[in-house]
Parts: sequence; structure tokens; C-alpha cells
Amino acid sequence: MNTNNIGLKSKSFFAKFTSIFSSSANKLFKRKMIDGGKKSPDKVSGLSGRFVFLRRFKIKTRLIASFVLLLIAVISVTGIFSYNSSTETIDDKVKRYSLQVMDQTGVVLENKINRMEEYINDIGLDRNIQNAVLKYNTGSAFDQYEQVKIITEYLMTKFVDADDVDYCAIIHGEDFSQVQVFNRGQAELDEEKAAKTDAQRLQWSYMDFVQSGKTVSYYGILQNVKGVTSGGVIAKMVLIPKTNYLASGFEGLDIGKDQETNKIFPVFVVDSEGTILASRNTESYAVDSSNDNSKLIAGEIKKIAAADSKNKSGNLDISVSDADSLVTYSRIGNKDWYVVSVIPYEYLNSAANELRTKIIFIGFICIIAAFLLCLFIARSVSKPLSKLVAIMKKAKMGDLTNHVKDNGKDEIADVCNNYNDMISNICLLIQKVKESSLHVFSSADKIATASEQTYSVSEQVSQSIQEMAMGSTDQASEINDSVADISKLSEGIAFVEENVAKVISIASRISGLNENAASTINELNLKSAQVSDTTNKVYTNINDLSNSMKEIQKILKMQNTISEQTNLLALNASIEAARAGDAGKGFAVVASEVSKLAEKSKEFNRVINGIISSIGHKTDDTVGEVLKSNEVVNEQINAVKGTEKLFDTVFGSMEEVLANIGITEKSVADIMKSKDNVLESIENISAVAQESAAATEQITASTQEQITAAEELSNQAKDLKELAEALNTEITKFRI
Repeated sequence: MNTNNIGLKSKSFFAKFTSIFSSSANKLFKRKMIDGGKKSPDKVSGLSGRFVFLRRFKIKTRLIASFVLLLIAVISVTGIFSYNSSTETIDDKVKRYSLQVMDQTGVVLENKINRMEEYINDIGLDRNIQNAVLKYNTGSAFDQYEQVKIITEYLMTKFVDADDVDYCAIIHGEDFSQVQVFNRGQAELDEEKAAKTDAQRLQWSYMDFVQSGKTVSYYGILQNVKGVTSGGVIAKMVLIPKTNYLASGFEGLDIGKDQETNKIFPVFVVDSEGTILASRNTESYAVDSSNDNSKLIAGEIKKIAAADSKNKSGNLDISVSDADSLVTYSRIGNKDWYVVSVIPYEYLNSAANELRTKIIFIGFICIIAAFLLCLFIARSVSKPLSKLVAIMKKAKMGDLTNHVKDNGKDEIADVCNNYNDMISNICLLIQKVKESSLHVFSSADKIATASEQTYSVSEQVSQSIQEMAMGSTDQASEINDSVADISKLSEGIAFVEENVAKVISIASRISGLNENAASTINELNLKSAQVSDTTNKVYTNINDLSNSMKEIQKILKMQNTISEQTNLLALNASIEAARAGDAGKGFAVVASEVSKLAEKSKEFNRVINGIISSIGHKTDDTVGEVLKSNEVVNEQINAVKGTEKLFDTVFGSMEEVLANIGITEKSVADIMKSKDNVLESIENISAVAQESAAATEQITASTQEQITAAEELSNQAKDLKELAEALNTEITKFRI
């Protein structure tokens, strides 16, 4: 049996089935690509390229496809193996059976052939025939007539019941001109040609006959008849078996029939030249003729016989009448004849094809059952996952109130439980972030209020310092005037001796100066007191501002800690969202935004902390400058008091001048000395006033910087407040 062709047909069938399934999968893949329009999950989650194709399909589709493909592969391998095994088994058994049948048929046909040859031998050695032929050659005409009658009656008696012999002739006489025959038909032997044939041994050949004026050939036996006593040729015998008589030996042999035409498969006898000697299918294999099939078969048998002369039977796989067939042959005796059977493989493979059909049908049923089972299993996976995806979509929109209920014990239940835990943790995180944002909002409000108060106080301090600076400037101007007056006083004292009138006049002017000096000193005392009070207020306000900055720094530290915790929670949420894959993409976005807000809040805290630190340093510097200014003011007050006392002494002396002009000259020297001291004191006071003015300008600059820092702090506090409001707004989107 041709198992290669069968295997190729099976493989072709399963290849077509697989190609149909693959084309369906490709169409589904293209439809997914057209309808999807979104980024692939592998581009979001960063999976390796080898998983890209599989992740384009849903789990349900992958499970069904994998199970069905696996089942198809198993059924295909099992079916092909079973089919090939069965066909090989049938092949071996059919070949052995056919070979045995042909061998047995060859034995039967050999017996039939031997029977024909025995007819020749029996007749040629029969004593009556031997005597009749000899007497015919030596007897009279009457004797010849009698001998012819004996021979004729013998032949009639011999073959009257022999249905397998159509013609038998004995050619005898001195010149082989006499013929006695047994003839069932109307054909007449070409006696002259037969007489000329010298058949020393029994031979099968075609002999010419004349029938209805036409020459025809019949296949039969020709042999010389030798005398028993003389050993010479005394006659020649011709025996023509019944046409196709050998077919009776295999007429009833059942090797199958064509199911379409209901004709039995051919069995025939052929010689090495392809001539058909007997056949039960005379329409396709006519007797005493040859065709392409008989010549092809005879040629193949001749090749095998030439290669192995001992090989008398075998099987051939050749194409007969355009159909692959099993040709079994067996040699008949020692003749160059072969009995041949031709069985198409289509018939031999019918049982295997039926088995293949059953395997395909059973496989199809198994695939349908497996598909339904896979569908059931896939639904057990996809249904809870679809429920989880739906809830995740709600969570993506901010609704965190839903939880997945799954009482299973598989990995999907673990995923659902982990999702529920994650949602609970996110709710706690959002609650904490909400509380922190409210706290930040409140702290930012307090910082804004404190910064506004600081700004207001700084403006008041700046105004006071400006007034103090103006007072210091006026004080310096008055001191310069005092210096000029004292210079004039010195000139007056120099001319006291020359002109008393001038002294009186000078004394009068000094008296007038007394009032101005007293007024100036009082005003200087008042301004110095105001400067001292303002300096004390500045010192107190700066200390309060320093304490407020320290409180703000504590709040910023708390806020910084909250930002770090928020950032850590956002990082954990991002990790969990990444583990959730595509379903956690919404949480990853929210976690990223929360992380950005936390980082921005932390950056604002750092900026505010830097500003507060800068303000603290400037505040400390301002406190130092205020303390120095306070010391200068105290020195200025002491100097003013000294000046006041000095003026009292001067005016007292002037009264003594007016009272006692005699003592004037003596007092002039004292006045001159006092004048020098006064000049020195006034110069000192002038230097102190200048230093006070410079310090006041520095304090004014520091206060301006403080005002600028307070304003920046207020702006940062407003930004922090707006950030807290934005964070609170984002958090309110979540329902927990």
C-alpha cells in the first residue's frame, strides 16, 4: 500500500485545517488592530517583545486558542500516527494475502496447464494411436480407413467430456498429409504449416487457423509424436485449449471490486512479452492480445526476474490505468507465464480512509467539546477579570467606594483581594493627604497672616527709623549752630575788655541764646527719648518676628515631613499600579500627580525656609544694629545732659558777668576754657549724631530688606495656600 501518498493527503488535510484557523486568528488580530486605536499594553508596562503579540488578545481568546490548537495538534499527531499505522498494517497484510492467493492460483493454473500437456503425452504414447499411425503408413486403403476411424473415435472419446479443449489434431502419414481432428468449432488448422513445424519438445505457441476465409491464430500445444519402438517421428499433434480456459482457475477469486462500476478487479495470465493468455476481465484485458498495462506489468516483472531469477512472485507498486495499484504476480511453474492481480490502492485504502474519516469526525467532535470546555474555563477567568476591570475603571474616575467580591481560591481571587487591600490603603492615603492638605492650608493661612503683620510692623519700624533719622539730622544741624554761637561767644569774650557795652550786648544775646539753647536741648532730649523708645519697640518687634520665624520653621519642618510621607505613599501607589498593569494605569497617574504635588510642596517649603532663614539672619543683624544704636542714643542723651549742665553753667556765669563786671576778666579765662570744652563736647556730640544718622540709615536699609522679605514670605504663603487648595481640590475628586 502506498503509505507515502496517504501520509501526504493526511498532512495536506491538517495543513488546510490549520491554515483556516490561522487565517481566522489573523483576521481577528487585524480587527483588533483596527478597532483598538490605542497604545499597546506592552508599551505601557515595558514587557519584552516576545510577549507583544500574545498580549494583543484577551485572556479568554488566548485560552481558547491555546487549548484548541493543542487539541488539534494532539488529535492530528494521534490521527496521523493511527492512520499511518493502520495503513501500514493493512498494507503488509494485503500484500501477504495477495501474494499467497497468487501463489495458490499459480499452482491451480499449473495443474490446468499440466492437464493439457498430459493430453498430448497420453495420446502420443497411447498404444492404439501408435499402432493406428504405423498401420496407416504400411496398410492398404481399407486398413488406412480403419485406422483413421480408430484415431477419430479415440479423439472423440477422449475429448467429448473435456470442456476445456476446443481442438485436437493428429497429423500423420508419410508426408504428414493425413489429419484426424476433434473440433468443437468451425476453424480449420493450416495443416501444411503445422506439418512443417518441427516440435521436438512440447511447445506452446500460436498456430494459424482458417475461419470464414480469414486466417486467425489460436494459442495451443504442438509436439512431435515419436514411435515407441522406432523412436522416429511418426506423427504431429496439435491441441488447442478452450479460449481463456485458464480463467476458470481464478474466476471466483474475490479480491474486491470497483464500488462505482461494480466490476471485479482484474486477474489475468500474461507472458513476459505482455501477451494476455487468460483473463476474467476480457473487456479491459482481452485474451490473446496485449495493452499498455500488460506490457508495463510484464516489463516490470522481467526487470525483477533479470535481477533475481529465483524470485517467482512478488508485489509491484505501479500506476495502472492512471490509478496507483498493487500488482501481485506469481510465476506459473517453470513457464514464462505469470498470473497477475491488479488492485487499486483506492480500494485498499478505503478502510483506512474510512478510519481517517472517523478520526476526523471524532477529532472535530473533540474540538467542539474542547472549545465548549475552554469557553467555560475561559469564562471562569474572564468574567471575574471583567468585573475587576469595570471596578478599576470606576476607580480610575475617582470612585473608590467599590470592592470586588470573589470567593474563589485561585490567583484571580488573590488579585481581587489584593486590589481591595490596595483600594483600602489608597483610601487611607487619600484621607491622610486630605488631612495634611487642610493642615497645610491652615498653616499657610497663618504664615500669610504673620507675614502681613511682619510687613506692617516693618513699615512702622521703617517710618519710626526715618523719623529718628530726621531727628538726628536736625540734631546735627542744631549742634552746628551751637558751634557757631560758641565761636561768636568766644569772639565776644575776647573783646569784653575793650567794650563793656559790647559785653552787655553779648550777654543779652547770650541770654537770648539761653532760651534757644534750652529749647534746643529740650527738643534734643525729646528726640533722643523718642529714638530710644522707637529703638526699644524695634528690638521688641524684631524679637517677636524672630520667634514667629521659628514657629514658621517648625511648621515647615512638619510640612516637609508630610511631603516626604506623601511622596513615599505616592511611590508605593505607583508600584502597586505598575503591578496591576493596564488596570492600574489610572492609579499610576494619580500617584504621579500626588508625588509631583508633594515635591512641589517640598520645594516651596525649602524656598520659604530659605527666606525665613535669610530674614532670621537679617533680623539678628538688625537686633545688633539696634542695640548699637541704643547705646549711641544713650551716649547722646548723656551728652545732651552734659551740654544742658554746661549751658546752665555758662548762663550762670553770664549772670555773674552782668552782676559783677569786675569779675568778667577773670571769668573770661574760665569761659575760654569752658568754650574749648564745649567745642570739644559739641564736636563729640556732632560725631555721635553723625554716627547715629549713619546707623539710622543702615537700620532703614535693613528694615527695607525686612519689608521685602516679609512681602516675599507673604507671596510664598499665598502660593502655598493655593497649592494646598489645589491639592484639596484634587483629593475631593476621590470618593472613599
